[in-house]
Amino acid sequence: MSELTPFDNLGTLTLLGAVVGSVGAEIVHPHAYGLHLSPSTYFTLSNGKTIHIHHWLWALGGMALYSLKPAKKRWLNSLIVGTLFGVFAQGVSYTTSHLMLYDAEGFRNRRAESFGGETYVE
Repeated sequence: MSELTPFDNLGTLTLLGAVVGSVGAEIVHPHAYGLHLSPSTYFTLSNGKTIHIHHWLWALGGMALYSLKPAKKRWLNSLIVGTLFGVFAQGVSYTTSHLMLYDAEGFRNRRAESFGGETYVE
């Protein structure tokens, strides 16, 4: 048997992992701005600008790291890759997923406009 790579045997379990990952990410970081169950990751630079690390970047980094040492069992490998892909896919579905310089008001307004809602959120 050849060595298993992270992307071997992608199938039904990968799809299940993707559903679990995307639903889990939607629960933890829903598209509705301000309803997150866990805080987002920000870094403030010396010039005062704030950089937001989106959860899709964490998932992408997770896939990269996971590719270095994948699980030995095919079913587990498929679930892990699927879950990370689900988190990634849910994250890039945001209208603000490409914005790295953080501006709380700008994020809030952009999300509200994408849903046709009010731009002011307390």
